[in-house]
Amino acid sequence: MGLLGAAPAVGAFLGALFSGWVSTVHRIGRAVVLAVVVWGIAITIFGISSFSVAIALVALAVAGGADVLSAVFRSTIVQLETPDELRGRVTAIHVLAVTSGPRLGDIEAAAVAALIGPQASVVSGGILCLLGVAVGVDRGLLGHRRKFRLAQRSHRASVSRHAETARPFSRGHHGGHRRMVLAPSAGKDGGPGSGATPHSR
Repeated sequence: MGLLGAAPAVGAFLGALFSGWVSTVHRIGRAVVLAVVVWGIAITIFGISSFSVAIALVALAVAGGADVLSAVFRSTIVQLETPDELRGRVTAIHVLAVTSGPRLGDIEAAAVAALIGPQASVVSGGILCLLGVAVGVDRGLLGHRRKFRLAQRSHRASVSRHAETARPFSRGHHGGHRRMVLAPSAGKDGGPGSGATPHSR
């Protein structure tokens, strides 16, 4: 039990110790999603690894590392992407979620364990985490597609309005165009001279 309890802390320590590479990550939102997916998979593996203590310890260590990396990425988003006038409130909500979320999860896990057993509680928690990520990503992609379609429609409408505005000008320009030619003019002796006067056709 002592090793199982220490494994997540060891993984978190190692993840924080070697977290210098996170500064090279540009898509932080995707990194958060990936960290949560790794956590859910690790917890699921821990739940089904009752046949091997070693696998259980490794799974818990991986879960701890993924958790601390997720915290680093989330804190980066809060600090760098939040507008200055909203950073205090967003930070308060973030701290509230971080401190109260695990406690609510403990209540849920204990209630499920009392109903269907501790192993099933752990496995179901990991699977529900993965399902939650899938739903969140799907809704995010759906919203992105909706915004993309709206942008396409707006662009098409703008192009159509521009074409309608330019068409009358184009007609008037071509219809009213008059070509100027030079015709010889009479010289002093009444014959053709070197001068020229414009005529329109």
